[in-house]
Formats: sequence, structure tokens, C-alpha cells
Amino acid sequence: MKSRKEYFNSRKSLMLAALALYALTFFLFQLCFIIPEHIVALLVIMSMTLMFAVICSILARRAKTYLFCPKCGSNKFVRVSLFGIPDSITDECPDCHEKIELYKSVNLD
Repeated sequence: MKSRKEYFNSRKSLMLAALALYALTFFLFQLCFIIPEHIVALLVIMSMTLMFAVICSILARRAKTYLFCPKCGSNKFVRVSLFGIPDSITDECPDCHEKIELYKSVNLD
């Protein structure tokens, strides 16, 4: 299995990709009103973009389940930024002050 740092990095990249895809979907939706001649092609591209954004969001949610302190179960050692995207990870739990090995596999705890 992957380490906590790898889960953190994959969650961060998946959430950034999902945010970019949601923004692209919104842009394509606005483009549908400007260019009515190619609305079918835009709707197909928009639905594919939205589908990939939802898949990225689901995969990012699954990676969140492994980001917790093995001693107390707290997930406060991951700091989040705007839109809930993970910003940084610390190697000490703020609740129990236990040292967390970020590069150790999660199934070895």
C-alpha cells in the first residue's frame, strides 16, 4: 500500500484536476449560449468533462480515508486551503502530539 504522503499527493492532484474540469465544464456551458450552431458537440464535450470531474472527485474522496493519525484517529494534521484542497501535511498530530511517519506504508501501522 501507499504511504500517507503518497495519499496526500494523489488527493491533492485529483482535487486540483477535478476543480479544473469543473471550471472547464462551466466555461463550456457558457459557450453553449454564445455558439448555438455547435451545441451538440459542446454538450458532448461538456458531459465528458463533467464525468471525468466526478470520477476525480470520487477518487479523491477515497484517498481521504487513509489520512488520519494512527494513534488517535484525528485528521487535523492535513491543512486544507480554498475549496478543501489539501495544502500541507505535518509529521506531528496536533491532538495527541504523536510523531507520524509519513513515508511508512499505511498498512504497517
